[in-house]
Amino acid sequence: MLRFLRNIISYINFLFLKIIFGRKSDNSTNSIIFLNTGSMGDVMISSILMENESLFRNYENLYFICRSEYSDLFFSYKGLFNLIFINIKRYRFNIFYRIYFLNKLHKINARRFYHITAERGIINDEISLLSGSHDVFTTCSRHTYLGNFFGKLNDKKYTGILYPDVQNEYEKHSLLIKEITGVNEIEIYNRHFFSFDKNIFYPEYITIAPLSSDKRKQWSIEKYKELADIISQKYNVELIADKKNINNLNYIKSDNPNINFRITNLKELISLINYSSLFIGNDSGPAHIAFKLNKKSIIIIKEEHYNNCFPFDLKNNNVRYITENKNGNITVGDISEILKHLL
Repeated sequence: MLRFLRNIISYINFLFLKIIFGRKSDNSTNSIIFLNTGSMGDVMISSILMENESLFRNYENLYFICRSEYSDLFFSYKGLFNLIFINIKRYRFNIFYRIYFLNKLHKINARRFYHITAERGIINDEISLLSGSHDVFTTCSRHTYLGNFFGKLNDKKYTGILYPDVQNEYEKHSLLIKEITGVNEIEIYNRHFFSFDKNIFYPEYITIAPLSSDKRKQWSIEKYKELADIISQKYNVELIADKKNINNLNYIKSDNPNINFRITNLKELISLINYSSLFIGNDSGPAHIAFKLNKKSIIIIKEEHYNNCFPFDLKNNNVRYITENKNGNITVGDISEILKHLL
């Protein structure tokens, strides 16, 4: 009920802004805007656009919009895409920033706009539909934060909803690139997207990302602690998480000198994963970075989220996906056994 009330208020704001920004371009340029306001993992999936940017050379300008907190994911990127970072909290609560941002999009005068966020809400629908672009598409048919009422209202406002029967986000992105460019072969892994710091890590270690921003996707902290203790008998272990999870990191580390953690920024996180011998984690942002780096990985996926973002490229023997049911059937022994075959 509370979400519905919030959506009513947001929708009223949308209708008000539509009076100002509802006009679509009549003389649009041959430009494309892509929008992904999702989590770090979602943004990493969308980086497949930059990895295949050479296929988009027939277009005048390319733009990619994502949350400002993920700007460091692109710190070494110098490609064809113009990056636009949005402060979502500021956009939601500051009407002047909201007007400034929508006006900025209108000035691009884009021919096409693609809303490729995995989950739709009033805010990212508003940005898409009021961007001034001539044609506006979305690859998301799920009304996660909209609810069915507002979702169906907004569905009608899009030029088209693409790939409604495709579940996996990597597959949607691949299909979109192929449709826009007309090319069937695209790049999945591209290590040149990142740059790395070579001086700050151990000669041999394993990274573990035990936490997820979505608690529904998280394997047991107790099991991660047990697993880290076992691994630390042969390898150094580096734990990955942000500072708000420091209590969980201390719990997993305890007094074990071979288990370490540091509160890293995104630049360090990328290097930390790159120079590790193997990555272990949930279906989360760091797991997607490991996948992009073609790093040996064990990804633990909750049954109800299977094939939403992972797994992808099942032929890659570097990545092992293991699915846990609602009863928590995956044991530490299961992960240890997979580890033996990967190292």
